Amino acid sequence: MSELNWRFAHTHESEWSSRPTVQLGPASLGSPWAYLLICRGEDPWLRVCLELDEHEYPHLEECLLWRSALWVGYGGRVCRIDPESLVVRQHRLSWYFDQFYPLEDSLLVCSASHLTRLDPDGNLLWTSPEIGLDGVLVSNVQDGIIEGQGEYDPPGGWVDFRLDLNRGELLT
Repeated sequence: MSELNWRFAHTHESEWSSRPTVQLGPASLGSPWAYLLICRGEDPWLRVCLELDEHEYPHLEECLLWRSALWVGYGGRVCRIDPESLVVRQHRLSWYFDQFYPLEDSLLVCSASHLTRLDPDGNLLWTSPEIGLDGVLVSNVQDGIIEGQGEYDPPGGWVDFRLDLNRGELLT
């Protein structure tokens, strides 16, 4: 796969309209909430339309190339796009997407209140119990244990957590 680079935008130049298009989120009759514009090298290649439903909060957007797939987190969802077939797998998250934390064999996805673990094909392995209310951060993964913080009392009310990597269960 040649080098991919991308940017998020709320509008785009007309040349992008003729590129292959992938729709993420609910179908829209108007313009999408945002676009993810992906180039192969310097050449425009793929236009990804990002749409939100009425209950999604647009906290952050992130795109990651991991294990030969494009992963997009935005609103209240995470999506895996196969760059060859353009097949999409989508998962809903609790409230909003916060960040990706890639591991060797799986991808951790932080949301407002939970941590989700996906395999390289985009299959759900587990979703943790509630470990925050307004943000979840992973600080370390080692020896089968995930350590991090969940924000329960914003701003700054972070509480440490430890999860079992294989099951997503809280450790005491």
